[in-house]
Amino acid sequence: MDERDKGAAPERDRTDASLREERNRTDRELHARDASREDDIDGLIQRARQRAQLVLDIARARADEEMDKSSNEIRTRVADERRAEDAARTSEHAAADARSRQEHSARRQGLIQHLAVERTETDRLLEEEREHANRKVAARDDVLGIVSHDLRTMLGTISLNAALIVSDASAGEVDRNVVRRGDAIQRLTARMSRVVDDLIEVVSIEAGKLDIEPRVSDVRCVLQDAVEAFAPTATARGVVLEAWIEGEDVRGRFDHERLLQVLGNLVSNALRFTPAGGRITLGGERTGPDLHIWVADTGAGIPADRLGTIFDRFQQVRRADRTSLGLGLYISRCIIEAHGGRIWVESELGSGSTFHIIVPGALLASGSNRDPGVRLEDMGNGTRS
Repeated sequence: MDERDKGAAPERDRTDASLREERNRTDRELHARDASREDDIDGLIQRARQRAQLVLDIARARADEEMDKSSNEIRTRVADERRAEDAARTSEHAAADARSRQEHSARRQGLIQHLAVERTETDRLLEEEREHANRKVAARDDVLGIVSHDLRTMLGTISLNAALIVSDASAGEVDRNVVRRGDAIQRLTARMSRVVDDLIEVVSIEAGKLDIEPRVSDVRCVLQDAVEAFAPTATARGVVLEAWIEGEDVRGRFDHERLLQVLGNLVSNALRFTPAGGRITLGGERTGPDLHIWVADTGAGIPADRLGTIFDRFQQVRRADRTSLGLGLYISRCIIEAHGGRIWVESELGSGSTFHIIVPGALLASGSNRDPGVRLEDMGNGTRS
């Protein structure tokens, strides 16, 4: 199976399951309709036979009244004739019922064969459409990979030259303008690089090439790396950024860099929506064999109608937001699901948001010492209140 087929397998499995269910439903409806039609015909025949029998019984009753004075020989002969007629009629009805059952069976078999031919044709067309889609996706991915590589190279060159301009500038008024514009160029190229990286990541996910390399790691290290990476930005924006660990045993098997990537996406989003004077808290604890990690902020919160969609592709917390493609949370969800875990959010407008992550089956560390809470020193830009 092609790698792109593997990436598309879940969606195609859902399509195939839906198609099978639709076909089964069609079969049930057709069989029910055919059975109902047969019941109607059988009922009509039965009622006609009952009416004919009633007419015959009335005629025989009248004939019996007229034969009351007849001899025993005549009455015996009439009775024999009637028994012969009844036997012939019963035999005729049985033959008619047998023919009817054969016709019903032949019609049902013809319907089944017709459905089989139609479904074979449908499967053929579906397979052709999938092969066509695979070729288009392969071409798109190849072009995107080439363009992304070239863009990344050019953006790196632009960023390097901007850094050189800033470093070469002196303290003069003109040079301060150069420094300011050089900083702006660096910020923009960094944003563009993140967009390119996100697009490449999505292509990898869709192609089934999301690399996850779990190793025995400590959640403390991941939280520390995340806080250190964003502490300067948080300080500049007047936001307190801190981390908190519940208990001592927070080791497990996970991909350190991938989990750090997820936390980076969550903290970056939190910084965008948390005003000066706000607080962002990263936390971790063990819940049974699993690890529970969270990122909580005191920002603007997420509208209730967005909570169910923000982890989808190209979805943003704010619909009017144009600072990103809306891929960060989708990529984060895919990374956590690749660990066998799950990610969700709890939020209320005006009260902030808390993103929760569960990494399942984490490795229990040796020893059972616990404490009620350990502050990770020197990890934040503020103090815990």
